[in-house]
Amino acid sequence: MGFATETKTEITLCSDGQFAYQEETQNFASGNVGGDDLSAMSGDSSDAQGRWQIYSLDGTYILELARSDGRTQVMLIAVESGALYLDGEAFDVGDATGCP
Repeated sequence: MGFATETKTEITLCSDGQFAYQEETQNFASGNVGGDDLSAMSGDSSDAQGRWQIYSLDGTYILELARSDGRTQVMLIAVESGALYLDGEAFDVGDATGCP
């Protein structure tokens, strides 16, 4: 039996301080049961909007996402060898789409 999970997270930071967050997760399972090859897949997605800001705390840069539902998400920012990391996860950087 084999299991795998794949998650794609996209955060759009607009110059006016607004953000859009979207996360999609896919779960896969496959195996052989009683001589039959079986596979299954499921997925989930979530999104959020709100305001963002970056601040420094003792030399560590932090991205704060204040969601419109009242929840706040805080992520540590690191740049290593030209790559952007948020909470240790690598993110690609590109032009923001969907900003006013």
